[in-house]
Formats: sequence, C-alpha cells, structure tokens
Amino acid sequence: MYRDEKNFVRLGAFGTPPTDQQWKSVKTERAAAANVEDFDNSLKKSISMLTTDPLVTYPTITLVWDRFNLYFSQVIPLLFNADIMRDYYRQALEEFRADNVQYIELRSLLSGFTELDGTIHDAEFGADLYYQVTEEFVREHSDVSGAKIIVSGLRYRTAGEISDQVNTTLALRKKYPNFVSGYDLVGQEDPNHPLSFYMESLLRPRNTLPYFFHAAETNWQDTEVDYNLIDALLLNTTRIGHGYGLIKHPKVLEMVKQKGIAVEINPISNQILGLVSDLRNHPMAILAANDYPLVVSSDDPATWEAAPLSHDFFVAFMDMSGRDADLTFLKQLALNSFTYSSMSQTEKVKAKALWQTKWDTFIEDSIRKWVPEAQATVG
Repeated sequence: MYRDEKNFVRLGAFGTPPTDQQWKSVKTERAAAANVEDFDNSLKKSISMLTTDPLVTYPTITLVWDRFNLYFSQVIPLLFNADIMRDYYRQALEEFRADNVQYIELRSLLSGFTELDGTIHDAEFGADLYYQVTEEFVREHSDVSGAKIIVSGLRYRTAGEISDQVNTTLALRKKYPNFVSGYDLVGQEDPNHPLSFYMESLLRPRNTLPYFFHAAETNWQDTEVDYNLIDALLLNTTRIGHGYGLIKHPKVLEMVKQKGIAVEINPISNQILGLVSDLRNHPMAILAANDYPLVVSSDDPATWEAAPLSHDFFVAFMDMSGRDADLTFLKQLALNSFTYSSMSQTEKVKAKALWQTKWDTFIEDSIRKWVPEAQATVG
C-alpha cells in the first residue's frame, strides 16, 4: 500500500496492521530493479485479472471469483486511504468523461476510509468525500451532468450489520437527497447470503429507501440465489443488477416489463466471471428483441482494464443485438441510461438536453467522415 508521499507499497496480508518492516518504497525498489519494465508489469499484474489464457487460468466460476475477490482485497486497503480515494475518484470521473460518459451512478462502500495516522472515518465522511469531488468536477466541466452514489453492503455481513447500514443510508439520504440514491447488496451471490436472509432489515424501509439490487447473477435455476429476483421485486427494487437468470422466469419477466424495472446488463463482466463464454448467447439478446427496459453498465472495468463504458456498449452492439441493428439501437440504450436513472425529472430533462447536443454533433461528424457526398449539405 501507499504511504506518506504516495510512493510506498505494503507487502503484507490484507487487514494486518503494517510494521516498518512491511513497508518498502516503490521509488527505491523500482530504481533498484534489474528491469524497470518487468517491475512495473509485476505491480500492474497484481491488481489486474488479465491473463493470456483465461480458460486455463480460470476454468471455473469459483476460481475466477476467487481471483476477483483477491483483487478487491489487494486494492481496497489502498483506495480506502482518504487522500488516495479523492484522487482516484477524480481520475475515474476524468476517464468516464474522456469516454463520453456524462453521468454515472456508482455503487460504493462508504464506511472505513482511513488516514495515515490510523483514523477511521464513518459512512458520512465517505459520502461527503464523493459529494465534494463530484460537485467540484461538475463545476469545472460544463459537459458533465454529474454522479450519484448507491450505498452498498456486502452479502456475507451479518443481518445486524446490514440493518445498521440501511439505517445509515436512510440518514445519508436526508443529508444528501440529490446525491445518495439508495442501497444495494454486492458480492458473489452463489456462496453468500440471499436477500431473504436480510429480509427483516430490508422490509422496514422498502417504501422510503430506493433499492438497486443485484439479483440472479448466476447460471443456476430454482435456487435461493435465483429467487433473489423475486425478493428484489417484492422489495420494490428500482433496477435489477445483472439479472442474468431473468429469462428463466416468465412471470417475473412480465412483472419487470409491467413495472418498468430496468435490467442493468454487464456483458464483459458476465463473460469474464464465467456466466457466458459466447456473448452472442447472452440473455440480453432475448430481452432486447422483446423491448424490455435495459441499460448497459460496466461493473468493474478497471479490474480487467476495460474502458469505463464504451467497451461494454461496443460488445452489446456487436455481439448481443440483431445483424440489422443500427444507430437507433445505440441511441435507445443511451437514452435508457437517463430514463431509468435515479435522477429527478428536472435533472433528466437537463441531462438529456446536454446529451442530445453531443449526440447531434456525433452524427454530423460521422456523416462528414463517412459520407463524403453529404459533406456539402451538413453545415
């Protein structure tokens, strides 16, 4: 982990308080390395899931999730340093903007941010950190609509811990009504607690606290994990994260469409984490063909070094739509991002107007580039 002037790396177990012997200067170690490029690649490899032969490296869902969880255990102690997270989140906003994304809804754990002196901050500190960086970024960039936070809990926590988090989220919603959108539970569904395990805590505020539940991120059927879909609907979820198993449940499909509950599709994540090998067989193809409310998300793009969102849009367009799909398909997916967001109606109108200007510019530039005979009639 980093320390002092952000040039130290910790060589120790996750969660173990470091001693002086566990800290080494990255700057010093890099300068002493026999091959600087190899040193840099080694550091990079430790916080990436990329491999030259993923089918051999990750032959099962369990093994790929083991590596995925290890990734988080490696980076969370680093990122949850308060100063580093400010810079990291600011950089994330920069990269999303460079990828032509003007608005994001970010799931995040808010509690546990630390200082170098050992001070541990509560969730209100985390919410304020994200809020201040977001507000500053929007002030500096007129082509950005902003961001909101979905507070996230972990599926292996106790019912009491989740109850406390729900109460905290309700309080944060009062303090940041236009920034804290709601609550979700994250983590691999198959081995961890289903929504029903936390039902008592989640039922209480279901009509006052918006939910954005991960549900049925699994290729199994008729299990507690699969039934997360039903519990998510009964808890009035605003959107469904992943929803990979949704097409196996016709009645649930009907309810999703009737209620206008958007399914967050994460194509690259679903492939890397072992749910589908050929993205042409992704359930989204069926949902899109039948006009279900869909939004494209990117899950954890930094983990596999993907672009913030455009790679997932590209895959959705090339692999998961019909051969005759055109720009109208991409445009609808983009508009869905606003329609099914947690923005207020006023915020949506403003954000869509900004997006429409950028879309019109994109169309005009594309015509100029790819249709030479039309150049004279465009501007």
